[in-house]
This record gives sequence, C-alpha cells and structure tokens, in this order.
Amino acid sequence: QFPEEFDEVFAVLLDQCPQEPYEVICDILESQLGCFIGDAFDDFDHKAVAAASIAQVHFAKLKDGTKVAVKVQFPDVERFFHMDVATVSFALQLLGMGSQVKEIFATMQDQFRQEFDFTAEAEVMREVADQVLPGT
Repeated sequence: QFPEEFDEVFAVLLDQCPQEPYEVICDILESQLGCFIGDAFDDFDHKAVAAASIAQVHFAKLKDGTKVAVKVQFPDVERFFHMDVATVSFALQLLGMGSQVKEIFATMQDQFRQEFDFTAEAEVMREVADQVLPGT
C-alpha cells in the first residue's frame, strides 16, 4: 500500500492519460474491422471513457442494440515497446549485464505480450461473464 500522497499523484496521472483523437481511433477500427464504423455500430461515443498507456475505451452500441465497451490499442505502441526493450537490452549487454537480466527481460516481454493481446483478454472476460452472469 502506497502512502495517501502517492495515491493522489498517481490518480492524477491515470485520470490525465492522453487520448487519441476520434479520427485516429476511427481509422484504426475501420482498418481492423474491414468496414466503416457506421456499418458495425449504431452509435459510437467520440470521447473515450478511459485511457491508459496502451489503449483507450469507448462506449458503443452494436447494430443489434447491444451496448459494448470497445478497447482500441494506440497506433504503434506495441512496436515502440519492442524497440525500447531491444534498445535497453542492447545497452545492458554492452555494459556486460546481459546474462544477468536475460530472464527478467524474457518475463517482461511475455507479460507485455499478454497485455497487447486484446483477443485473449476478451476471451477471459467472456469466461468471467459466463461464471458471474450464467445464462447470458
């Protein structure tokens, strides 16, 4: 548990994560879905309800009326992450520390691979929903 002062500072940081403009999000979704956003959704909130370091979330309504939360990964964030890890790994190897941190970097890369896999996250969320809300 962090001191209360830390919680206040981190809360500000979390509440003020930058958001991608709607146009960028729309382009990402249309590319991923292979159709216009209006073909998939009856309604799509232009303003994100949440934003974090790798993605933001928008409320939307599917064509059948189902209300959903749509999590959209920021463009190039995964590529930049891998570049950053490779750069730090290379620097540590130059300093002769590569073998000491090899396992840590492998674990870190595996953890982030899971973070970037929104399909796997959605499957877990469906399983949880099935357990919490049987019959849905």
